[in-house]
Amino acid sequence: MTGNMTGDDPGEIISELRELYLAELSTHCTELVREIAAVADEDMKTSAAVLRRVHRLAGTASMFGLVDIGELAEHIEITMRERLMPGDVAPAADLRSSLQRLVELLTAVLERARDTGY
Repeated sequence: MTGNMTGDDPGEIISELRELYLAELSTHCTELVREIAAVADEDMKTSAAVLRRVHRLAGTASMFGLVDIGELAEHIEITMRERLMPGDVAPAADLRSSLQRLVELLTAVLERARDTGY
């Protein structure tokens, strides 16, 4: 990648954007793991840091063909927002499990991109 998207070929531009996104995705994955580890189960459903990170993934992953990640992130975001409602008593452990699954998907995508260049 040149870091300079001056080509006229839309496919080349999209490839360069995807490469930039995957590099950013690696940072998101690392930070998400750190944020999950820092939050106790009882606080997971109200963690603003985790919610912001999941929201970003829900909004961007599908644009780059990572539909599974986008859909899971959207599901987690909706679940977290619902749990902010008064009276929610659902256990946070299932939320942590969904977040771990999201990290697994992110890791697999990053490994595949590293191995194949895409």
